[in-house]
Amino acid sequence: MQWLDLGAWRAHGWDRQGGTAALEIRFDPERLELTMAGGSILPKLPLFNAIDGDLTGQTTSVPRPPGPLLDAEAVKRNVDPRLPAAKAAP
Repeated sequence: MQWLDLGAWRAHGWDRQGGTAALEIRFDPERLELTMAGGSILPKLPLFNAIDGDLTGQTTSVPRPPGPLLDAEAVKRNVDPRLPAAKAAP
C-alpha cells in the first residue's frame, strides 16, 4: 500500500478541490471513542460518487461536509461498529 500526501494525490489528477486541516485525533480502544479537536469550519461539498453515508453510518445530506465524518465539529463520538449509527457523544 502506498500513502500519498495531497500534492502527490493531485499529481494523479485526483482531489483537485481538496485541502488539509490540522486536527488532533485520539482513539480510546476501551470505550471505542474517537475524540477530535482543533478542526476548522470546512465548506460543504456535493456528494462524491453518490456516497451518502459517513464512517459512523449516518446518512449525509447534500451538500455535505468533506471527509469521512458527517459531523466533523463533534468533539467526541462513539465508533463501536456493533451499535446502530453512532452519534456524537456529549
